[in-house]
Amino acid sequence: MSTVILLEIMLLASLSLIFLYQTLFALASFFSGKQTLSKPRIPTHRLAVIIPAHNEEMVIERCLRAVLSAEYPQVLRDIWVVTDNCTDGTVEKVGPLPVLLLERNDRRNVGKGYAILWALELIGVERVDAVLFVDADAVVSQNILLEIDRVLARGEKVIQVYNGTLNVEENWMTRCFHFSDVFQFLVYFKGREALGLTSRLLGNGMCLHREVLEKVPWRAFSITENWDYYFDVIRAGYRVAFTASAYANSDQVVSFGQAKSQKSRWQTGWASAVRNHVPSIIMQAWREKKLKLGDAVIDFLLPSPSMQGGFLALALIGAVFVGHGLLQSWSLLLLLLASIGGVVCLKVGGAGFRDCLAIVYAPLYIIWKFLLRISLTVVSGPKEWVRTARR
Repeated sequence: MSTVILLEIMLLASLSLIFLYQTLFALASFFSGKQTLSKPRIPTHRLAVIIPAHNEEMVIERCLRAVLSAEYPQVLRDIWVVTDNCTDGTVEKVGPLPVLLLERNDRRNVGKGYAILWALELIGVERVDAVLFVDADAVVSQNILLEIDRVLARGEKVIQVYNGTLNVEENWMTRCFHFSDVFQFLVYFKGREALGLTSRLLGNGMCLHREVLEKVPWRAFSITENWDYYFDVIRAGYRVAFTASAYANSDQVVSFGQAKSQKSRWQTGWASAVRNHVPSIIMQAWREKKLKLGDAVIDFLLPSPSMQGGFLALALIGAVFVGHGLLQSWSLLLLLLASIGGVVCLKVGGAGFRDCLAIVYAPLYIIWKFLLRISLTVVSGPKEWVRTARR
């Protein structure tokens, strides 16, 4: 057997396992049905909403007005804005609004992780039942605090809400982002939740119970601080519950230039998290015989849909190159499965005609992102947080 054929078999086998793994959660999501609205309950949890903001004068007011309009008794919620080393008009935008302002200026300990720790120490987690973290560029649903209260009452200690795309209609790229969100949250994470497995902490729209913050002190200071804290949380025995009934949506990037900066930061942070946490988590899962902990590692290492698309394209090209009928049939079957998954996402996401046309451009984005991710495995991205440019 030639080396090329062996590599092709290994690639197709890996993709088959990934697709089967994801199909399990897609089926769980499908059979879990639509989430029924629970009976209205009187909120009981005292919540703190923390919004870290670094030079966010363009969007902070929009974010705060959404949070302020969220339904919840005012006596049970405090909204804290942490303006972190701001050099623009963020502080002036926050000032007139009925929120609590924490102005931080620390040029040595720079970054969102340090700002969160500073805020938690000042606020005092013993004063609240849970803390909800919202990015300054996000717009939350009106029911987000009520939904957090409901899930906490169910006994959950760590919660992640839906993160979607605000500017879906802007161009073909933002539409592709939207359907990626639909797959990740409404198909994949929803299925994981139905099976009682952990979702991931994404930083925006994540809620931590006081117990978690006391037992797992905040010490996440990398450029992707949410992933560092996520591993600390699951290592301590907690799982991340996901709810699709509330959201914290943000504007997505609209050009390749903006996307490159953002994806470079995420890729660098992901690679750092893999190096710093995955080996020890694997050892703990093996030592303590915790299958769910091992599943969390598999979930984190899983290639993104765009990377899967890139590898599938390589598999198709390889099958044609070697001229092996069985391998060609195998790769075409995987393409069919991926296409069905795409149709499901279009259906769940309520795709219209323009959305379907935008998907025509998806291969271009998949190729670009695949090459970017591959290149970043060789050349490191930014070591410090770099704000994604906005218009």
